[in-house]
Amino acid sequence: MKLYGHFLSAPSNKTRLAATAVGQDFDYVHVELSKGEHKVPDHLRINPVGKVPALQEGDFCLFESDAITRYIANKNPSDFYPQEIKARAQVDQWIDFSSKHILANVGKVLFNKFFAPTMGVPVDEQSMADGEKFLKQYMPIVEKQLESHSMLTGDKLTLADVSMIAAMDPLEMIGFEVSAYPNIKQWRDGIRSQDFYQKVHKHYAADLPPQND
Repeated sequence: MKLYGHFLSAPSNKTRLAATAVGQDFDYVHVELSKGEHKVPDHLRINPVGKVPALQEGDFCLFESDAITRYIANKNPSDFYPQEIKARAQVDQWIDFSSKHILANVGKVLFNKFFAPTMGVPVDEQSMADGEKFLKQYMPIVEKQLESHSMLTGDKLTLADVSMIAAMDPLEMIGFEVSAYPNIKQWRDGIRSQDFYQKVHKHYAADLPPQND
């Protein structure tokens, strides 16, 4: 199995975290987006959307991070992605929530605060403001869920937690005050200390070169 991605792509990191969490062997292929490697014909044959992440396993190719992580979890059946239909539905619920409400809005802020200036493209102030507004709306829902659970759906790490941690990984980079959400902070700190997380990266953007003051 090959996983194609970029270390600044939270969806790419999600696939690596999920594979590492279940002990799935894979080769990581870094796609240098700044050089347009995601648009070359060889990559477009794997992911016709011209993005990362992507999975390749022999002749089988898959794109979209949630499809990839579910495939990996299904290849390694365990409570990480429960077989029981209601337990799985709860995990799927939080996977969808993390992608649609957290990752999407983190992405709006991250792109306009970090990527747009470095790429020399105009900052979309409205998009950034929308992202910040919706994060303030949706983060309390996660905070409340973690009042009575050490993990999103109970006391065991599941694919829902991996999806959410990847979505929230860039929070410091966008200047979001995680300390205002103590349950989320405790949950994040706990996951980030686990071996599977540390094998992927110490923290989001850990591979960025040091910035000169």
